Amino acid sequence: MRGCDVHKINFCLGDKLFGVKGQTDYRGTLDEWPEFLLEYIGQHRVSNILLFGDCRPYHNAAVTLAASRGVSCHVFEEGYLRPDWVTFEEFGVNGFSRFPSQQHEVTHLASIHGKAAEPIVVGGGHTRRIVYEITSHLLTYFGAAYFPHYKRHRINHPSTEAAAWLRHAVLRPLKKHRAARAMDALMKQSDPYFLFPLQLSNDYQLRVHSPFKVIDDAISTVMASFAHSAPDKLRLAVKTHPIDPNSHRQRNLIKRLANENGIGSRVDFLDGGHLPTLIDAACGVVTINSTAGLQALWHGRPVKVLGDAIYNLQGITDQKSLDEFWNSPEQPVEQIFSDFRDALIGETQINGNFYTLKGIEIAVDTVVERILYRKPATKATAEKIADENWQVRLTGT
Repeated sequence: MRGCDVHKINFCLGDKLFGVKGQTDYRGTLDEWPEFLLEYIGQHRVSNILLFGDCRPYHNAAVTLAASRGVSCHVFEEGYLRPDWVTFEEFGVNGFSRFPSQQHEVTHLASIHGKAAEPIVVGGGHTRRIVYEITSHLLTYFGAAYFPHYKRHRINHPSTEAAAWLRHAVLRPLKKHRAARAMDALMKQSDPYFLFPLQLSNDYQLRVHSPFKVIDDAISTVMASFAHSAPDKLRLAVKTHPIDPNSHRQRNLIKRLANENGIGSRVDFLDGGHLPTLIDAACGVVTINSTAGLQALWHGRPVKVLGDAIYNLQGITDQKSLDEFWNSPEQPVEQIFSDFRDALIGETQINGNFYTLKGIEIAVDTVVERILYRKPATKATAEKIADENWQVRLTGT
């Protein structure tokens, strides 16, 4: 890569699915990991660490170590803006991002970066992702003996995850048909509705950056508030996450909670559907901290955030309580959101994706440019980040 050596550390057999030259298998314990990484950095003269996600126990420790040692550390995530973007930030993403939270700072960044260019369309790669997920979980399961101390960041057992993804793949055509019918019925009825797009239960956005430990808690909170405070003429449309393999269980939970709260006739469940169309016709969107909230703001829809979100800023999202939101949702200020989007793209987004060859190729070129030619954080800045953001080890999550 432009004359640079690239090394990769595997924590489980599933990691070896995505191989490069210079791989190392880490088979020690989580407690031994920081010492191993420190020695590895010195041995290979590592100047940059690249991670996917910053909350996994191994990755969390790596970010902390990198910050304290002045080593540049960049974190990948699914794009804040989708499709056709991936997130790439130094030291942290989402709730740990260093992206500014004050309007004047955002406006200043927008003026520096200028109007964001439209991305090259790279496709979704959904089928490839399903294959990756199933294969990775199965490899992790069957390779457990070789990586005996591996601590998974996901809640479910790898065999359970693989089975759920396989079921998702098999039932996808049927789910798509049902979702189209449910969406058509919602659009034809005359009552206005609010949209609540769900997030994945094992997502760290939920587990670390929100007051909810599981998605069931969030569903219960939203439905209770809707039953108590929303005008009778309003409906609530609950949409599953597009890659959630456990949506059948959520359907039963939502139906039960709707009946218990006396709103069974006012709640619509959508196991799929075209999100932009649903957003565009909604009165507003309630989200924990999903990127669906950014899509809603792009459509000019009011958004209420229940967790920590990089876009939860005055003038962009509704700052009132959830109970008040149902009655008087606050519209985003167009210019403030436009500045925010330009600044966000300039600072954190890279054109591309993780699941198509075209998307990967485009993203890699930009990543290399940013690593080699953007000025890295100074050691003093890195230490400040470590002191403020990374004192708590997330080994129990």
